[in-house]
Amino acid sequence: MFRQLMTDATTFVLLIIIMVLSVSTAAAGESYTLTVVTDPPGALVTVKGKAIATGISPVRFEQVPEGDYKVEICLSGYATHKAEVKVGNEPLADITVKLARKTRLKGALRSMFIPGWGTAYAGHKTRGQSYFILSTASVVTFFLVEDWFQSKHDTYQDIRAKYKASRTVHEQQFWYGHLVTTQKDAYDAENVRRVTIGLVAGIYSISLLDALLFPEPAAGEQPAKRLSLKPVISSDRTGVKLAFRF
Repeated sequence: MFRQLMTDATTFVLLIIIMVLSVSTAAAGESYTLTVVTDPPGALVTVKGKAIATGISPVRFEQVPEGDYKVEICLSGYATHKAEVKVGNEPLADITVKLARKTRLKGALRSMFIPGWGTAYAGHKTRGQSYFILSTASVVTFFLVEDWFQSKHDTYQDIRAKYKASRTVHEQQFWYGHLVTTQKDAYDAENVRRVTIGLVAGIYSISLLDALLFPEPAAGEQPAKRLSLKPVISSDRTGVKLAFRF
């Protein structure tokens, strides 16, 4: 009797262990389906989490492990869409996204605040970074030149006041030589100051025009050949002709 009870107990424990292992294995191997649909279609979809997968929308990712995922949707001519999705609540997870079109106005508004931002927004990141670096360098240069100009200008005003306060011819002759030198230094500093102001304004304007005139083409659209550069060579002049077609 005792031996029979031991045998039954052992069998019962083994059955429990087998059931637990079976459930654990099934849970570990459980997977789901994630579907991404975009308007317009044809976007590059990247899913990152426990697994990494890419596809072109509309796309269905099969056998996706349960967990949290980051989804990034990119399409030429449209703003990049980023979202987070939790896979596992339902057997099927669907994401439907209407992508926002990039426009010249959005790019220009960005470049009005930060030079190069609108160009990078349009997809030309390297050129946008170049505008930002050049504009930052030009602004820093302007402040350095402005400080140098103020120093030269203050020195000139000081010498000018001393020249006007001179009471003797000897004093006037002495201060006049310094006045001419400091006046020339202040004049040269003013010219450099004007050049740096023009440089800052020029880079800002070019960045803004770039965002306005050269947006990234839409998906599937071939970039129009709007800009043309043609050499101009004649007997009286040599140069380059710049043309833009709207």
